[in-house]
Amino acid sequence: MLALLCSTGLAAGLLVTTARLGRRARRCAAVLSTGCGAGTVESPRVARDSAWAAAIVEAWCADEGINASLARGDTHRREPATYLDEDGVAFHGELVWAEGRGFGRSRSGVVLVHTAVGPRDMMLQWRAQSLAALGHVVLIADLLGDETGAAWEAEWAAPRRAPLVADRDLTRSRMRLALDALRSSVRLDRDR
Repeated sequence: MLALLCSTGLAAGLLVTTARLGRRARRCAAVLSTGCGAGTVESPRVARDSAWAAAIVEAWCADEGINASLARGDTHRREPATYLDEDGVAFHGELVWAEGRGFGRSRSGVVLVHTAVGPRDMMLQWRAQSLAALGHVVLIADLLGDETGAAWEAEWAAPRRAPLVADRDLTRSRMRLALDALRSSVRLDRDR
């Protein structure tokens, strides 16, 4: 089964637990050290500001489902999922999943769709990790072509969002691209 979810709320961040991290304090410190990002490919902007990022990180580090998964010894992973439209425009999604004894090879998939601030939103990273801890393969979709977190700036984002609002066929087409990117993951059970 594939599910489409839209994020609700403005937030900020970066999935830190790309490898097994045993201590909650170390994980939280690592996330907090990222601040809100520099707006580059290496450090995308992920939050409105550092205070906003810190509030999300505090809640993220207290997430009972993620902490239970890590306590079981699960490893949380992520990888870029870049996909192209028919004109060659690149979209920069991200696959998130967990590995561990409790997870089989057969996984359901979830597509998380960003808010107006784009796919480089810490809230999406948190929710993706939370769903992955439950055994799902999660794709954070990119409908804007935002690799650096530029959608946090209205001047960059507004002209990229406007066509999606005006042309629902374009929105559907980009959602199909994201769904196809998720379906192509070897971690996904296409029958679920």
